[in-house]
Amino acid sequence: MKNILVPTDFSDTATNAVKYAIELASLLDAKLTVLYVHTQEVVVIDSLPVNLVYTEYLQVPDSVHKQMKKIKELVAAKPDLKARYLIKEGGVTEEVITQVQETEADLIVMGTEGVDSAYNLLWGSETVSIIGKRKCPVLAVPGNFTGTIKKGADFVFATDFERINDWYVLNLYKLLAQKLEAHINVFFVSKHGREKEDLEYEEDRYEMLKEYFDGLDITLIHSYEKDILHAVETFVKAKHATLITMISHERTFLENLFHKSITKEMALNTKVPFLAIPDAHLELNKSYEANYW
Repeated sequence: MKNILVPTDFSDTATNAVKYAIELASLLDAKLTVLYVHTQEVVVIDSLPVNLVYTEYLQVPDSVHKQMKKIKELVAAKPDLKARYLIKEGGVTEEVITQVQETEADLIVMGTEGVDSAYNLLWGSETVSIIGKRKCPVLAVPGNFTGTIKKGADFVFATDFERINDWYVLNLYKLLAQKLEAHINVFFVSKHGREKEDLEYEEDRYEMLKEYFDGLDITLIHSYEKDILHAVETFVKAKHATLITMISHERTFLENLFHKSITKEMALNTKVPFLAIPDAHLELNKSYEANYW
């Protein structure tokens, strides 16, 4: 891994994500880019013709530079960490995607809160939108998460084993597990009334996954609950897991079941850091191998 991008609005929730990103970048010897997007205010004057809008472009206030200085002070605690700080103007989602390309980011770290929180009413849609773009892995860090990045922790990888044709998509996850010497819990969502062929397929996929994670501690756990989100949350709590991971497909079997994205729901409701890895990121993930090992 080379580059981590962390957008911020300087709220407590976003600052918690920045702190997590600093620790992660230091651990992985990656460069950190802190991004603040100053949104443009648009004022519509009723007396103007309907096709005319008066837009007032505001200068970035001094308070933004003061807040960014505080983040620089946090980074200074890691003398070997290389970081840069960007203040841009425009739409949050669009600017994040732009900076993913310009900084060649391998990971986006963002803050998140409960789905009904004031923070997520403003920024939750941005987190979900960025996950939905499926351009780069997104790590959502809850504002109330007080855990630390430590070795020997439990990771949870929730999957149905469907549409994973190349395990390279999990290279980022494998890197984190190796660095932290984590125990990987593969939380497998089974369908009821499985045929013999299904069982054989599941066993084959698990054996392939174990081979891919060779050298790491890995356990398979089956779940038959219909409420996938609740099942994952319950298991994570019981294991005191410090990271949840899912692969985000363009349309997953979970979305077909619930008519909504369980990945996005998890990002908004998670109590521990949640990593959404897009399968569309597969080609870029193949290039990770030279950087990771």
